[in-house]
Amino acid sequence: MAHGYYRTTLDIDIFIEASPANADAAYKALAEFGAPLKSLKVMKKDFASEGTVIQIGVDPQRIDIISKIDGVSFDEAYSQVVYKDIDGMKVPVISLEDFLTNKKASNRLKDKADIAVIEHMIKTGTVPKLKKQHKTSNTRKIQ
Repeated sequence: MAHGYYRTTLDIDIFIEASPANADAAYKALAEFGAPLKSLKVMKKDFASEGTVIQIGVDPQRIDIISKIDGVSFDEAYSQVVYKDIDGMKVPVISLEDFLTNKKASNRLKDKADIAVIEHMIKTGTVPKLKKQHKTSNTRKIQ
């Protein structure tokens, strides 16, 4: 949603730098936020190396703290970060170009539609109009 494109997701990803100095800051911030670090057995050193994923909460209100994404290093992403105003706060967000690189490198089926939308946004500067999905008579809610 940060770039104006709405797609239902089950979580929010927060990409952090994997370094000893940032590990202390990340751990402290999450502790102050009230994250259940002890019950998740998370230690400061977990944030110092790439590849760490800490999940807080449950879908659809889950926060994923990640220290590595496919196709883009933290330094690359941070050098091209864009700031979006979200409820009066300037929030750093991955650039569309890096987001596209990440989606392509992830090579997940669920990212295929996103790739087409992001490519359109980069090319035209606009969000494409998507067709509304209508329920059919044989659609039912699964619980």
